[in-house]
Amino acid sequence: GVTVAYEAAVAGGIPIIKVLREGLAADRIESVSGIVNGTSNFILTMMREKGVSFSEALSQAQKLGYAEADPTFDIEGIDAAHKMTILAGLAFGTPFNYEAANTQGIASLQARDISAADVLGYRIKLIGQAKRTTQGIELGVHPRLVRKESLFSHIDGVVNAVEIQADGLGPTFYSGRGAGERPTASAVVADIIDIARTLDVEPCERVPMTGVQPEARSLIDYVSREDTESRFYVRLDACDQKKAEEIFEGFSIGVELSRLFEDQVIFLLEKTSFGRFDSALKKIASESCTRVSPVGLYVFDS
Repeated sequence: GVTVAYEAAVAGGIPIIKVLREGLAADRIESVSGIVNGTSNFILTMMREKGVSFSEALSQAQKLGYAEADPTFDIEGIDAAHKMTILAGLAFGTPFNYEAANTQGIASLQARDISAADVLGYRIKLIGQAKRTTQGIELGVHPRLVRKESLFSHIDGVVNAVEIQADGLGPTFYSGRGAGERPTASAVVADIIDIARTLDVEPCERVPMTGVQPEARSLIDYVSREDTESRFYVRLDACDQKKAEEIFEGFSIGVELSRLFEDQVIFLLEKTSFGRFDSALKKIASESCTRVSPVGLYVFDS
């Protein structure tokens, strides 16, 4: 008979838990995507707007109180993965399964990737996504190239945002402050009010904490990282461009674009599995097409 309320656990003051549990209860959710970690979003905003390095942006975030003394959970995508696990469970009626989340942080990003993305018409954001596919549910958090026309590209600083694709309503977008005393208090007090309103309601008649009764949970499989599919961005230093293109072709990966950028070669690749993409990058590195390890990032397609 105990009510567990956790609106403030995801996206600060944005009432996204209530949206999924109640507002879209009649819809079949196809995907949930979001910028749900304000610290990483602040760092990426600083790197783009001020041209500073990752370490400089992190230091500034710590001075302003946006990052902990140990920022590992934020910059490695762990915090965002925890939050996306909750949203995935609510969206698809599945048990919360953090282990199914494929996670990549932002610590290895360089200013040159921010600049290269800008030249290509993109911005880099740490985006979590949970979506239905023919293979099951893809759940992951990665730094992704986002088109400048996307609403996500305009979410800066510590602001959070979530986009939900539903079969009936279509796409809806929610944004607001993802951290701070007042946004968090707003969500917590809203939970307390909800609990007070249901004190006289029998526990079996209340909206379940996960949106569905335990016995009605779905057992949809989660897709392994190797089988997830996306378009990809690649940056290679001092590369034999033709050789790299031949390797991509050998793995049946189409090249949408390849161009010189400063002393780099950058590629945008057509949609492929992560496993195939990762194997191609390892082959490029092993055949000394580049002086340093290739950089690969997901491209976000909502």
